[in-house]
Amino acid sequence: MSGRRAAIVLTKLRRCGTSDFRIFPVARRVVLSLWVGSLWTVGYLAAPTLFAVLDDRRLAGEIAGQLFFAETWLSLICAGLILLPEFFGDIRHAIFRPDNILVIICVVLLAGAEWGARPLMDASRIADGSGGPDFAMWHGVAAGLYLGASLCGLLALWRSASGR
Repeated sequence: MSGRRAAIVLTKLRRCGTSDFRIFPVARRVVLSLWVGSLWTVGYLAAPTLFAVLDDRRLAGEIAGQLFFAETWLSLICAGLILLPEFFGDIRHAIFRPDNILVIICVVLLAGAEWGARPLMDASRIADGSGGPDFAMWHGVAAGLYLGASLCGLLALWRSASGR
């Protein structure tokens, strides 16, 4: 695609987001709503239910871990879908927009829980699969990061719904 043609496509994309149809803001709100809903569903409904229903806590933990892993990847995809149209315009404005900062913080916290705290949790397990001495600490760190991400997502959703 030539430079001139790319500029025309980007101009049309920008117009699409600011026209009467407003496809980007609507799509952004839909993706943000579904994403934040999935964060809260996995973290505060599905995972606790696993531990309440299954007798084997190790199995419940493994399944919950897989749910959190999938949620982290879903979060990266949703954040990309939310942020990508923002960067077609003024990048400096897009980066420092409070809603975008909340989305970025949310993804960073989830990535920190998944690829920072989770390997340390796994490393602190004893050979029989039960939690070792540092397991509870790293589990608490991961839970705190997930809670922070959930609250950032909720705040971004609130700001989006209120038109801020």
